[in-house]
Amino acid sequence: MRIGIVGGGMAGLVTAWLIDGTHEAVVFEARERIGGNARSVSVHLGGEPVWFDLGTQEISEEEYPLNSRLMRFHGFRKRDLVEVPGSRTVLREDGEDPLLVGPHGPNAGWTRSEVLGEHWERLAAFLRHAWRWDEEELDWEIPLVDMMDSLEVPEGEPRDLLCALPAALFGCDLREAGRLSARAATAPFLGGDDRERAPATENLRGGLESLAWALATDLRLAEIRPGTGIIGVRARGSGYELVDTAGEVTEVDAVVLAVPPPVAAGIVAALDDSSELRRTLGAFPYREVSYALHRDPSYMPEKLEHWSTNNVTIGQGWSESTTWYGAVHGMDVFKSQVTRRTVRPRRVLARETFEQLIPTPEVFRAQARLSEFQGCGGLYFAGHYTAGIDSQETTVESASRVARMLAPRSPRVTALLDTEEEPADVR
Repeated sequence: MRIGIVGGGMAGLVTAWLIDGTHEAVVFEARERIGGNARSVSVHLGGEPVWFDLGTQEISEEEYPLNSRLMRFHGFRKRDLVEVPGSRTVLREDGEDPLLVGPHGPNAGWTRSEVLGEHWERLAAFLRHAWRWDEEELDWEIPLVDMMDSLEVPEGEPRDLLCALPAALFGCDLREAGRLSARAATAPFLGGDDRERAPATENLRGGLESLAWALATDLRLAEIRPGTGIIGVRARGSGYELVDTAGEVTEVDAVVLAVPPPVAAGIVAALDDSSELRRTLGAFPYREVSYALHRDPSYMPEKLEHWSTNNVTIGQGWSESTTWYGAVHGMDVFKSQVTRRTVRPRRVLARETFEQLIPTPEVFRAQARLSEFQGCGGLYFAGHYTAGIDSQETTVESASRVARMLAPRSPRVTALLDTEEEPADVR
């Protein structure tokens, strides 16, 4: 079959790679550059190129087994990963002293002074409750504010503190954070109550975008068309016609929409009986989040001893994060959210803006409804929004589910999903 894949981000590329050799795929990417939210930039510092991720960056060999296996298929090894301690500082925009400075771990590499007072104790206790929610499989549709009410968290600064972390992570304001799914809002921070050391994730030394390029390079039959967006899909016989931004029409047997739901909703508008599908796709809210990579410590605590890998600033109704790469690369480079801040960084190296999914309870209801449309009439959906919470692992999982439906006998699908052995060369 000929498969049209709309979107050259990670979900689209993984789908194309998995079915490559079994079906012919055509990947359409509206931008001139593939990779989607995997956006890496190289900066020459000290005479050497160093890679930084402006978009998706956190992975975990242990917690993301499918992504780890995919990376090993493409030659990435443990030496290509760098461990990133998830230490955390929370401060107010107009305050001199941080509200809390959590543990980093042994041998941090610089003198740190932890601030583990009442704010730390409140956050740690809340995360212990969140761990139980996860163990007991709390309904994903229960909002965070309901759980704070049940635990009698006081209004004001205590609630601001608990909402600040998910608000910064998902790019929403503090009030919106209270309306997030409680499990989705807290899942990324589980394990953050340890007084001895912060939980760690990993970054890919060459940037996560290098995985996207490895996938694209390894395609044999598939064609990638960068700078070619799809504006509509029309039914034609047993297949579809894809209409691109240049007015060209491509005939395919099936379509994989690996683009954000608002974009997908516009593409399927011309299909008969698509109103319910469009309503479902319209139930996924997104917010625009801007990032800057910079050299000046604009948003860091005044004292180096209070610096952490992750630094969250609480403003008037909002919170935004700054990632300090000193603990990883040994140099003062920072990645900051700059959507709401009033002061801009001065020594900017790169900027990027992304659309971030806001995981409200309605999102999880919409995921269940969307699953009913999956594969109907040869129309498929792949991406971080289709199941679970937004991560590199759920993106790979979604693409794998679609690939199995399209090409259950593909050697790559079998090798990635059905074996526990070390990856062999299936290229």
